[in-house]
Amino acid sequence: MYDVIKLKGNKPNKIGAKECKKLNTKVVGTIRQWVDGTVFHQVANEIDTHNLWTKLEALYQPKTTQNKAFLIRRLVKLTLTSKHTIAENLSDFQDIVNQLSTLELVLGEEL
Repeated sequence: MYDVIKLKGNKPNKIGAKECKKLNTKVVGTIRQWVDGTVFHQVANEIDTHNLWTKLEALYQPKTTQNKAFLIRRLVKLTLTSKHTIAENLSDFQDIVNQLSTLELVLGEEL
């Protein structure tokens, strides 16, 4: 389903227009199913997968300098805690790294 979002509204070469429309509708329905009710009204009229995803990204993960600085601060202050397992600590670390890469911020070797 992620491929449909990345197509940015364009039809893939391998399937026909009818199949493409059906897949788009299926992906839009799946995404809407998991959208919180407090923001559903902001995306309820979107029928294109890419536009829907772009709106949700703007709502939940803005690519602002403030957001990047916040995530870097979280990464720098991250410490190993004994009340969590190693797997949970690693998961927290990986979550921050994934969010930073989603914001297109490349972490240098030094950081």
